[in-house]
Amino acid sequence: MGTLSFDLFLDILCHKWTAPILWELLNGSRRTMELKRTIEGISLKMLSERLRQLQEAGIVARTRSSGFPLKVQYALTPDGKAIQAVFQAWGEVGLPLEAIASIIKCTWTLGILRLLLDGPMRPSRLKRRLPGISNKILFERLRHLEGCSLIHRKVYDGRPVVVEYTLAGSREQLRAFFQALDRIQGA
Repeated sequence: MGTLSFDLFLDILCHKWTAPILWELLNGSRRTMELKRTIEGISLKMLSERLRQLQEAGIVARTRSSGFPLKVQYALTPDGKAIQAVFQAWGEVGLPLEAIASIIKCTWTLGILRLLLDGPMRPSRLKRRLPGISNKILFERLRHLEGCSLIHRKVYDGRPVVVEYTLAGSREQLRAFFQALDRIQGA
């Protein structure tokens, strides 16, 4: 990837309207009002602000055509197109785009998902393999992922009670998502 750092990618993606704007631009260049019509609920002011921020970040290019009336179009730059692989891989997992930001921006959540790619794990094993995570954060993140239907919790009866977490969907789809994310990170 060119000049887009992973931290900048996360910062940009965490804004509410970024994912829908980028999703629309994946289909080709768009004029401002075309974007406003297709992205439900966004104000013209907010759209203009987000487009300007994405342009400053080097993700979106603004093209003005000469003549009358003046036409301004927005399209993805090569850095912006690199994000396409993440969106496509995430779409195959089957969650809405808004879920991308909430999951990607949390290091612990990504760590948990990466570990569960190896197979089912008990919370104690997850905690050992994620140094520095507290029990409170671990269980909050597990609940969040369970709420997103990305993982399942299985409770085995007996003494002591055994709890295990496993991925809910296809490992291959999630693996493709992480590969696309790693390309952005430059790993």
